[in-house]
Amino acid sequence: MGFRCNNCRRRREFCCCHYRFRDWEEFDCGCNYDDEEECEDSTLRGPQGPKGIGLQDVVPFNPNQASFYPEGQLVAYMGSLYITNTASPNGLPSTSPDYTLIAAAGVRGATGATGATGVTGIGLEGVVPFNAFAAPGYLAGQVVTYNGSLYIAAIASPRGIPGSSPDYTLLASRGATGPAGPTGVSGAPGPTGATGVGFDEGVVTFNAASAPFYRAGELVAFDGSLYVANVDSPSGIPGSSEDYTLIASGGVTGSTGEPGPTGVTGATGFGLQGVEPFNSESAPFYPAGQV
Repeated sequence: MGFRCNNCRRRREFCCCHYRFRDWEEFDCGCNYDDEEECEDSTLRGPQGPKGIGLQDVVPFNPNQASFYPEGQLVAYMGSLYITNTASPNGLPSTSPDYTLIAAAGVRGATGATGATGVTGIGLEGVVPFNAFAAPGYLAGQVVTYNGSLYIAAIASPRGIPGSSPDYTLLASRGATGPAGPTGVSGAPGPTGATGVGFDEGVVTFNAASAPFYRAGELVAFDGSLYVANVDSPSGIPGSSEDYTLIASGGVTGSTGEPGPTGVTGATGFGLQGVEPFNSESAPFYPAGQV
């Protein structure tokens, strides 16, 4: 008969469970096991030793999870590595006997000496459009644009023109112009809007007999105010009919002014002293004004 674990059903020499085996008697190595494997030697095996503590995955120590730790759980705490001696350990790994220190946190080493400052590299000093007059003042690393491309000055006070002078290095070349896109299809004309109320030329005085011939937009003067006809052949009287809209109302009549002072009496004019037939003999005696 085979010797197998009550939990995993493996042969006892391959079992890692915490269960005891059944049938611990020594057995004849010449027997066949349940898995039909035969022993490869005939030497009698001694009793199996105590099970060692296995190493599970390492987890950061969490007091809320500690009650679920199995025996052999690796726990990281304060930079050190511990292993649980029992299931559901109590206390902190650094002070509780339920944990065993596996690897202590290393001591921080002394700060090393500061290394020498390296050579200053070519930095980007801001992008400017290329200017031949300003080029002698460019520093090494100055980025310039020219003909749509981007260049960097390799040396201070570069000479020549970017793209042909070795004093400039191309960073990004100008992209090729893409083909023109297809012309879009013209949209259909929108619907014509409603005709607004316009003003016909000229202003007519309101005449009820002529009103049936007024057109929309006709300017009509009535009672000192100005109206516009809203519709063709308006009905009613401006000011009371909704077929007319008031444009400008008549002004209020001003109050009567105060009487002026009495003028000075004028000189007496030539009066008519009676009418008589002309007589040349009497004429030398006619006064001024004689009729």
